[in-house]
Amino acid sequence: MDTPIADFLKSYSEKNGVRLHMPGHKGRIDIPAQYDITEIDGADFLFSPKGIIAKSEENAAVLFNTEKTLYSTEGSSLCIKTMAALLKKVGINKILSARNSHVSFINACALLDIEVCWLYPEGEVLDISGGEYTAKYIDKALDATDCGAVYLTSPDYLGNMLDIPAISAVCKKHCAYLLIDNAHGSYLKFIKNDNHPITLGADMCCDSAHKTLPVLTSGAYLHISKDTCPRFAELSKSVMSVFATTSPSYLIMASLDIANSYLAKKKECFIAAEKKIKSLKYMIASLGFADISKEPFKITVDTARSGISSEKLLDCFEKSGITAEYADDNAVVLMFSTMNTDEDLDKVYDSFKSAERFMSKARGKSFKLKITPPYKKMSIKDAFFSDSEEVPIENALGRICSVSKTVCPPCVPIIVSGEVFDENSLKILKRYGIFTVSVVK
Repeated sequence: MDTPIADFLKSYSEKNGVRLHMPGHKGRIDIPAQYDITEIDGADFLFSPKGIIAKSEENAAVLFNTEKTLYSTEGSSLCIKTMAALLKKVGINKILSARNSHVSFINACALLDIEVCWLYPEGEVLDISGGEYTAKYIDKALDATDCGAVYLTSPDYLGNMLDIPAISAVCKKHCAYLLIDNAHGSYLKFIKNDNHPITLGADMCCDSAHKTLPVLTSGAYLHISKDTCPRFAELSKSVMSVFATTSPSYLIMASLDIANSYLAKKKECFIAAEKKIKSLKYMIASLGFADISKEPFKITVDTARSGISSEKLLDCFEKSGITAEYADDNAVVLMFSTMNTDEDLDKVYDSFKSAERFMSKARGKSFKLKITPPYKKMSIKDAFFSDSEEVPIENALGRICSVSKTVCPPCVPIIVSGEVFDENSLKILKRYGIFTVSVVK
């Protein structure tokens, strides 16, 4: 019998190319299969740790300066569900959330019957994962609702970062908890100016360690601040266990544990990488490429503004053995980590230099999206658990969405369970190549 998945992984690995996509280890760590065990004597248990796992998580909490840091072997998705459930446990049933939230947040709200008051980006955006959400905007929204928490994504998939200190101040003014999806920003704690959400005032945040640190895929952290409700830390393990597998991967936990040592000893690597990537950003900007990312370890090229097609830029990368994290007609996303070498960065610059000849002096216009509030007819929970059917989008106008529809990446819903399909949502679905949807019968 053939082995298509294993064959692809072997072939990709043997190319020894430049990985400008997650995970952050870039194929440069080695954890052998003999480490793959279960909860044998002495191995501890992730959801009631008293031994080696407890000690390792304590080490992580010291590194991130938190009241408690929990490991997840199921990515930030598990952490997000846990954060939402912790809010529910302390009596918060309504959350103010930016519309570019990851689908795992929507799923958590469906399971927990949490009401969401949505914040929509002002003006047009390049991608459904984007949008600016200011402290002033959030202040007004909290004034208009009785939400007990605010949930935001920063950095977002394209590399935009929010003003978390200002937003934290607004949340404290309204006695609302601040939760941050920091999936793309684990490394922000260790760059020259600590820019991690917990440092900046978040009550809780999730970090997908595997995205930007030398950690295996699905390794993540749930961080709980020293300055927030003590019940969050007290309840966190029992709440997380409700959503998690009872067989967490020891390979992933081992990679998180090894990362602790790396983070403790190698902060200079993050500072050096930040400096080098900043220089690379400057050099490609001098060639005329429009990098719209505010994130230190990410380059997001607005290809229309740069006067080049995404396809042509990807061709130049491919010739140098470079694989991007993401590309569509509007943008190409490159993700870096401390595991990328100087040679990797040189190849990236050379590829941009090679692509320069394909740039047009007449800059194009990016295809922008206007994310408008659809009509909500049912709660997320009721719509999700209703009897449903799959229909072509041509037949969806006026129907109620049953299962939130997203595209991966960036896994941000275009329409959420309980909302009614309108002309704008159907237009955006088509733009992302989605032609069937689930509707309530």
